[in-house]
Amino acid sequence: MKDSNEEYNDYHGEPKPGMEYIYRLDMAWQNGVNGHIPIELNSIVTDVVAEYRDNDSCVINRYFFTLKSNDERYHCGYSWAFAENTEENESIANTLASLKAIIDKYQEIYNDKYKELVTLAKRP
Repeated sequence: MKDSNEEYNDYHGEPKPGMEYIYRLDMAWQNGVNGHIPIELNSIVTDVVAEYRDNDSCVINRYFFTLKSNDERYHCGYSWAFAENTEENESIANTLASLKAIIDKYQEIYNDKYKELVTLAKRP
């Protein structure tokens, strides 16, 4: 039976050395900077390294990485934000970006129409 640290690390995997990843967030964090820093969704990142909670722990705390476009170092705590940079993953990421653009368009139409709805909370 796996302990909780092993189960945790099944989900938060160790990065592969030398692998480029597609970064699935539009923000990242840097040491010494308050708040997040916007970056382009699906940016290519390199030199991804896992940081552990403490010296004796096998639990990953966050991932440090280099943004290929500007060679700056960032970090993120989400393992799902790193997709291996393969042709298949690149195709999937592009499809997801296209679908998100469609969803955002319809969300905007929905929001505009919802504002027109007369309710007990809002009357003309």
